[in-house]
Amino acid sequence: MPVAKHEKTAYQFTMYARADEVPADRRSAMLAQCDEILGASWHMTGPVWAGRQSVFGENYGIVLVLCEDEPVGFSIYQRLTVDDSRVLYRAGTHFLPAHQDRGLYSRLRDLIISTELYETELGGGPPTHYAWRTRNPIVWATNARVCRSVVPSLLDGAVDSRLVELARRVADILHPHNALEVPSMIMPDAYRTVGLAYKAQPRHRDPRIDALFAGNPALADPSAAIFSLGELDHQHFPVMIGMGTGTE
Repeated sequence: MPVAKHEKTAYQFTMYARADEVPADRRSAMLAQCDEILGASWHMTGPVWAGRQSVFGENYGIVLVLCEDEPVGFSIYQRLTVDDSRVLYRAGTHFLPAHQDRGLYSRLRDLIISTELYETELGGGPPTHYAWRTRNPIVWATNARVCRSVVPSLLDGAVDSRLVELARRVADILHPHNALEVPSMIMPDAYRTVGLAYKAQPRHRDPRIDALFAGNPALADPSAAIFSLGELDHQHFPVMIGMGTGTE
């Protein structure tokens, strides 16, 4: 399995670009670790990932973040195709509080997308679009930064009707039991259906971006989230050189 090392820290990223390659005897423990990490920052009414063996399909990928051989973060993502659009969806990413605000989210983002762009054996072609669901302004801004265009375009209010329609269709596939308001892309009951609520709402250090979330009446309900989809800017992801990849 490929292992990507964070050269400036003790972090290691253990990546399964095809989650069906995770050994069967490690799967249950891996999902239990994901729930343990998630529970450090979220109120949970029950397991979120534990028992969801469907994530070990060929269209999913999983990355574990280790620090001194202990799991401190994870990301689970999914590949899907809608007509001619190949979408990469970040299904869930989290880090233990002591390891947040260290640039790990953007590092993981770049590793995952670069792998999808250049590892041709994954099949299906490189992703053209990138989707995520969040009420975290840091996550939204970090992901929007690598898109040519995005919905909702919170910073300038532009509405790309083509992207809105694609986002609606992708959301229907991924979250068929959640309503989606367009063009605001608010999903009012996003976290209620999975039994999650932040223990403390994340804030962004840029007051303009922070206000788009903290001051948004549609996000006053802690169960609400924004479903976003953007057209990936491939130029943001040069071929991976010096990643320190190897084999475990």
